[in-house]
Amino acid sequence: MDAALEQFVYIETAIGGGQNRNKIRRFDKFTPPTKRPDCFATYLRFTEDIVTYVAATRNENGNPTVSGYAGPSLATFLPADFDCADDLNVALTDARTFVGLLGDRYDVPSTAIRCYFSGSKGFSVEVPSTLFGEFKPGLNTPTRLKLLANELAGGIDSLDTSIYESLRLWRIPNTVNGKSNLYKIPLTVDELQTLTLSQIQTMAKAPRTIEQAPDNDWEERPDLVALWRETEVQASRAGTHGTDLGDEGSRLLTRSQVARLIEGVAAHWELGRKHDLALCLAGFLAKSGVAEKQTYAIIDRLAANDGRPDDRRKAVSDTYAKLNTDVPIRGFNGLREIVSPDVLTLLRHLVDDAETVVIAGGRRYQKDADASDVLADQEPASTKDNNTSTPTPTKKSDILGSLRGEAETAPDRFVLETLQSTETIGALAIASRQDHGQYQAFLLSLREIGVKAGDLKRMEQAISRADRGTRSKFRLLSTEDGANLPRVVDSLPGSPVTSDAVIPPGYKLTQCGITEESISEDGERRTVAVSPAPIVIAGRLVDVSDGSESFRLSWFRDHAWRQQTVGRGIAANAREIIGLAKQGFPVTSRTSGDVVGYLGV
Repeated sequence: MDAALEQFVYIETAIGGGQNRNKIRRFDKFTPPTKRPDCFATYLRFTEDIVTYVAATRNENGNPTVSGYAGPSLATFLPADFDCADDLNVALTDARTFVGLLGDRYDVPSTAIRCYFSGSKGFSVEVPSTLFGEFKPGLNTPTRLKLLANELAGGIDSLDTSIYESLRLWRIPNTVNGKSNLYKIPLTVDELQTLTLSQIQTMAKAPRTIEQAPDNDWEERPDLVALWRETEVQASRAGTHGTDLGDEGSRLLTRSQVARLIEGVAAHWELGRKHDLALCLAGFLAKSGVAEKQTYAIIDRLAANDGRPDDRRKAVSDTYAKLNTDVPIRGFNGLREIVSPDVLTLLRHLVDDAETVVIAGGRRYQKDADASDVLADQEPASTKDNNTSTPTPTKKSDILGSLRGEAETAPDRFVLETLQSTETIGALAIASRQDHGQYQAFLLSLREIGVKAGDLKRMEQAISRADRGTRSKFRLLSTEDGANLPRVVDSLPGSPVTSDAVIPPGYKLTQCGITEESISEDGERRTVAVSPAPIVIAGRLVDVSDGSESFRLSWFRDHAWRQQTVGRGIAANAREIIGLAKQGFPVTSRTSGDVVGYLGV
């Protein structure tokens, strides 16, 4: 069980109807009764904070209650519920349509999709989070799930969006629906698509089980990962949580990245599709966190010789206006219908590689690619262009002072919200290393403000883990010696890595695999076969709840790049990494040590 799952293990349950809710249990120790009707549990999981909250909170009758709880939550799957009390066949048809879209558009295996008949007026579908690159805990998880479901469903009428609430109860499979005396039963995708409603209802007269593969059996789908990422900015802006990034955005494309983007999109900038392309590109960039000003600049360059530049700019302004609402915004999915797969992949990679920007106290803190200076000098957000290239200096005290101000405003929630921002934790890690005395004074001031000692300890642990992460071994082309190393993309065109990724010194990486070359003490050249297939690190992830690191390993097999996200403890351990062999990862007990040495994590 990874670090997030170890903390998010609590659910709310209701046995015998929703009126019996407010019972908090560990999901792994909860066995629903088989003979009681209407058994429910939240589909979201929570930390031990919800236990403390319920113990201290009473309703008007003096009983413990979850009402008002607003802590972080974790989803292990995307739920989609299709209801139609007037005509159950409508719900069945819509559920079939939704499942078909998952397979046809996003290449989701039918065996990865869990389907259910509710026993009464609807059908539900569950899509494992591993297909989306794994959902991470957050304060706005329900809002993000709602945006994601709407995007995937594409306007299916009977999709019930009211289920996307933090404490929403979800009927437990193979328990009786009190209204119909039928069971909520699992169905295979084939059964959902082919059985009649009457046949399904007959099956629901008794509980049933079907074989369902574990969620971690499935590899992420890049397009689904992109759609999940798109929800982050809009959910933060539309809801009450997260940082309002204003016009500064949360991602900054470099000049070369902008040039590559424009070059790729320009081939599709044709009469009859310019409006839709401007709208969808603006939506994709907006939902990815790119600043409105930078998006305007991109659209202006694309429309430089256009007869309707005002229409293209209006597409940008209309899109960013919607960003502060939960109104659907056309973005990545819309681009899928306009641009080629190669350009779509390019756009996805450019946004993934974009620099991250943190906004605190009116200033922009740009996270450099090598993480050596998270507190990069930037111009204050309120400063206008004064025709000078000299940036206004910023200091470590700027972000510490800004965060101290946030703590004074809401000391009880300060740590909880800080832990949701990987960038803020990373900035604090750099500050602690550059001036430990100032950092300790900052922690002391938080105690004086009223931040709880236990919360501070959790934050310090996350900062410590992030500090170790910023001292990683990864080397980039921007470094002096890195510029002399061969780039991965030059050896393996089309590989899922950033343009800055380099091959570690001493190794040779080709389509035929990996070898390590060295010279012994007596001058003899030696070559060791590390892997029969190429392996690259496609991404590094940091868990928002505790700062633990994971890596997205990618390898070439059966004419395609396959990916698997694993914890650092697996990627750095010769005995643990062997477990990936069952998923096709090119490693054996003999080569595991060499593979771990090559990864160098």
